[in-house]
Amino acid sequence: MTVSVVIVNYNGGEVLAACIDSLQANVLRDDVEIIVVDNASTDGSVAFLRQRFSSVRIVEQGENVGFGKACNVGAAHAKGSILLFFNADARCTSDFITPILRYLQDHPEVGCVGPKLVNEDGSFQLSCGELPSAFREALGKAIAFFVRRKLFGLHLVFERKYAHTQSVGWLTGACLFVRRSAFEQVGGFDERIFLYFEDKDLSLRTAKAGWKVMHFPHVLVIHLLGKGSGSLPSGHLRKLYRESQRYYYRKHLNWIDVMLLSVYLSVRRLAGRE
Repeated sequence: MTVSVVIVNYNGGEVLAACIDSLQANVLRDDVEIIVVDNASTDGSVAFLRQRFSSVRIVEQGENVGFGKACNVGAAHAKGSILLFFNADARCTSDFITPILRYLQDHPEVGCVGPKLVNEDGSFQLSCGELPSAFREALGKAIAFFVRRKLFGLHLVFERKYAHTQSVGWLTGACLFVRRSAFEQVGGFDERIFLYFEDKDLSLRTAKAGWKVMHFPHVLVIHLLGKGSGSLPSGHLRKLYRESQRYYYRKHLNWIDVMLLSVYLSVRRLAGRE
């Protein structure tokens, strides 16, 4: 099973270089290709990549087309039967690909699978969960807040919860294995989503198409969480998040959830938090 690693870059610089270094140092397989889709970086990333990584295929975009669309571009150039979407701010310290390939070979019903993600210090990071609704997202944000800050031992609770292989609603796009046949069946990432929620949308559509979406925590990947967004300012990222959130709610959820989201965002605006 040939694996095509697709990495989207936007002004990734040294973060991207460290990502590729980790892959090349730890994944010693001749059936793995690395494709970088560059979203019109202005930091010299492309020239640097060409100089340092001659084996990496680079696909240049004339503009920043967003994460999902860039992933689709990478998939279109890929040769592999398995697509691995890998963030520029992700790192591996061992060959995490081979065990997941074995799992996919043994479980042909699985369309998407993701490993355990950890923070740079090795602590647990939420990388999967139930699909969002207004209630679940509010609860999820509270949980994520406590997990990130390791408050009240909640990170240990969720680490135990996701300590075994299991079906989940969504997997993070930071490190996501997708069977090409499943990816093509559902039409890839929704290109109307520029950034955020594209992984949840893909997970949902893959499951609806009859494939299993599985979390496989027996191998791990380090994720620096947010350091791969290049030079995009925080205000712009927040705007992109809200646009994707509204779109996802309208696309997949009922009118009650859409209304609750609208009320919540209105309250935040009135409070000066939007």
